[in-house]
Amino acid sequence: ELTPSTPVTLVYTSNGLSFEKTFTVDDEFGFSIENRVVNNSGKNIALYPYALATEHGVPEDFLNQGVIHEGPIAYIGDKLEERKYSDFKKNPEESFTATKGWAGLTGKYWLTALAPANQDGAETTKFRFINSPAISDKTKDRYQVDLTGGQQTAAPGKEIVSKINMFSGAKKLSALQDYEKSWGIPHFDLAVDFGWFYFLTKPFFIALNFLYGLTG
Repeated sequence: ELTPSTPVTLVYTSNGLSFEKTFTVDDEFGFSIENRVVNNSGKNIALYPYALATEHGVPEDFLNQGVIHEGPIAYIGDKLEERKYSDFKKNPEESFTATKGWAGLTGKYWLTALAPANQDGAETTKFRFINSPAISDKTKDRYQVDLTGGQQTAAPGKEIVSKINMFSGAKKLSALQDYEKSWGIPHFDLAVDFGWFYFLTKPFFIALNFLYGLTG
């Protein structure tokens, strides 16, 4: 059982390769995931760190009111990227490269987002928005964001390790700001749609929240 005090490791072995994933979670549903590959195949193996978040069909509670953003969202490099579900009819796949950022899928209250653990500018990550159309009446369109890191080579008898951070929970501003600092990611607070007047609406929200804390 995965709890804040008890990490969980999953292991899979195939063709001389041992894949280990260790999951750690905190009280706000921020996950740190360590991927370790041990190479006992007797030859060099090239691997790419990879992670994805996906949803099948438009969420049942999708508002589609245009007031707040719902759907794929990312902050890549120094730019916020937001896509409506309808945008994929024209462009089913987009990719971006940057040394820092995060990407996810958001609704009115909830967010699932992925971020490379290394955000110091030393490594480049490829970010993608993808739509796979339904293949039959019994399936739904699939909407996906994913991250791919640079190639890593494991020599025989050696191992490689990569890490990724993931958030999957309520869009609580204070928690998002804490992850922004601890994970070193840019503008995680923009997962909350403050609109064009961000510079005014965010301070108003913080002030209202403060007053609520005092008065209930």
